[in-house]
Amino acid sequence: MPTIFGTANDPGSAAAAQGIASIAPSDVFVRLLRNSDGSHWTGSGWGSSADFSPGGANFSPSGTPPTYSWSTAAFAGATLNDGFKYKVLAHARDTPGNDRAGGDENSMTLFTLLYDTSPPTAFLIQPSSGEVYSAVGALGGTARDRYSDANKESDVDHV
Repeated sequence: MPTIFGTANDPGSAAAAQGIASIAPSDVFVRLLRNSDGSHWTGSGWGSSADFSPGGANFSPSGTPPTYSWSTAAFAGATLNDGFKYKVLAHARDTPGNDRAGGDENSMTLFTLLYDTSPPTAFLIQPSSGEVYSAVGALGGTARDRYSDANKESDVDHV
């Protein structure tokens, strides 16, 4: 999985309103959850819940009150399975220790993704294979993306 980017802010903080840092780099956390069995990426495999912090090198505040931009490649080695859905969860804690999520994943910021490494398939229906034609009036066929959602357009962008 590539690098994940996000932001964190502490809008109710008096310190933040004065432009003073109210969130430390070690106080932003991300998790990767596999939907099929509820396992979390631990850094070396799938197991119990594990938080990862982007650290100071990938953490920068801007504005007043500050919004902290962060990034992490903590999931770069995660073994993701084709066709599985995953959740990326994020939460932050301010300097006094306030954490809106408080460890509750239902209160964390959530992004759901479908990991898809299967190529789409395309089939030619018209003209018929093996026939001899002096002119071809139309071409016809179908294309299918294995994991496309019925409520969304296929990811097939050309054939």
